[in-house]
Amino acid sequence: MIRKMLFKKLIIFDFKSKMAKIVPFNDGINIITSSDNQVGKSTIIKSLYYCLGGEVFFSSRLDIKNKIVFLEVEIENNVFVFIRQSSYIVVKTNDNLYKFSSATQLAEFLSGILGFKVMLESKGGEFITAPPVFFYLPYYIDQDYGWTPELISFNNLKQFNKSQMKYYSYYHFGVLNKDFGEGRSEKKKIEKEIKKISANFENVSKLLEFINNNLSSYNQDLNVDLLKLQYENALSDYKKYSYSLNNVRRELININEEIYKVDKVIENITQSQKDHEKVIKNVKKQFEVECPNCDSIFEVQAKDIFRINYNISDLDASKIELLNMKEKLDDKYRRVKKDFDELNEILIKIEKNKVSSELSFEQILKFKGLQETQQQLNKDYIYQNNELKKKRKELQKVNKQLSVWNDKIKDTNSSYREKLNANLILFNTDENELPDKIEIDHNFTASGSGQVRVNLARVYSLLQLKEEKDENHVRLPLVIDSPKGGEQSVSNSELILTLLTEKMEIPNQIILATIDFNSFYKGDLSNFNLIEITNPKYNLLNDKEYQKNKLLIDGYFNLYWEASK
Repeated sequence: MIRKMLFKKLIIFDFKSKMAKIVPFNDGINIITSSDNQVGKSTIIKSLYYCLGGEVFFSSRLDIKNKIVFLEVEIENNVFVFIRQSSYIVVKTNDNLYKFSSATQLAEFLSGILGFKVMLESKGGEFITAPPVFFYLPYYIDQDYGWTPELISFNNLKQFNKSQMKYYSYYHFGVLNKDFGEGRSEKKKIEKEIKKISANFENVSKLLEFINNNLSSYNQDLNVDLLKLQYENALSDYKKYSYSLNNVRRELININEEIYKVDKVIENITQSQKDHEKVIKNVKKQFEVECPNCDSIFEVQAKDIFRINYNISDLDASKIELLNMKEKLDDKYRRVKKDFDELNEILIKIEKNKVSSELSFEQILKFKGLQETQQQLNKDYIYQNNELKKKRKELQKVNKQLSVWNDKIKDTNSSYREKLNANLILFNTDENELPDKIEIDHNFTASGSGQVRVNLARVYSLLQLKEEKDENHVRLPLVIDSPKGGEQSVSNSELILTLLTEKMEIPNQIILATIDFNSFYKGDLSNFNLIEITNPKYNLLNDKEYQKNKLLIDGYFNLYWEASK
């Protein structure tokens, strides 16, 4: 038994104006025709796969946001009702009601019905379940975009690179399955890991080279224990002499203070001698002395200045005694200064030895550190190298598995070429000479009306190949809009319609929209479900059809709201 998806009835409903259009379809060939343009044939055609989740190129005049579309579908005696409003899709089956707000959810649902899933690599490098439109691509030719060399009839396909989109058709033929997508995903993952490990391996190699060069410049015979002892001895001497030097420095400061005090008293006595009347007052006042070093105020005690008798008549004797004291202090200062200089010289030498010991000690510590780093890097080098070999083996294994699919793809491309070559001749497009090897996504550019015939030959070649590759697949309706376009001659238009309706035998339901079908087709019209559009321009929907089918439309409309709760 041939498995088919059949479109049974399309309803386009404007829930604001309460107007509708209902189009019934039969199995076999359905012809949507009119004697005039702009009456809604393309709107009907576009709405079919739109209702199933495809993004199509609606005219802005349609104002699709105010429309809800219902489509009755039959698959092997199972009835489905698809309901779409904006980006939300509700599906009614015999037993359940589903609502989908994401393309991935709907694609997973449809894959269970159609028996296969398409997986593609996104621009972000992640392998994902492709949206529903990739189930429909071989079955729809759009009036405006389907007759170009790219043969892309759906909108919003830019999330995938063109180089990756070509794989979708091989899932239709049963050549590829989810294992292929997972295999390519695994390959990409391993390649990233190899790149990361390779970078780490290169860094480790460079560091090892640097360390090896530096280690060769060190004296490996240096005794770290001896250097440590030398350093510690130098440090001990430095501390000891530094302590002694500080003590001598403090003694020098004290002597200086004593000399300063004596100088001040001598200065005061001299001043007192100049002013005999104020001598006693001046001496007492001047005994309070300010230190020039620390700004402290201190009092000169009599016992500190040989118990000077502050009788003005004894000032000369006191001054002589003070001068003798200063001379002794100066001698003492010179002796202590000599000790200070000697200690300072010794300390400078010790400090040099200490610095030298520090440098040598640091050098050997650096050497030892480099040795330890070298040992760790050698371990890393071996580990990274082993990981690299391991990942390359994994990649080799995955590539081997993928090569089986690649061989199948090549065989499929070869079969496609044979069928395409025959169909190009049937559609009177002998101007297009095929290269020896082509892929299914190969674009063909033809002049003038030839592009329509080339694209039809491509689509039929795909469907014929699908019949050959997978007899058990579910055949979706072939939907074609305006195949007589592109300035076709009368003879070519007659040829195209004859081929589509009589010669190109495929089991799929066919829905074809074209103007003036009656005037071109000379055969028996009873073989087709002829759907004539007679409404005025831009008035496809009307109130009468809504009122006539109000119960059915309101029932479907309520299903949509029930699923949205």
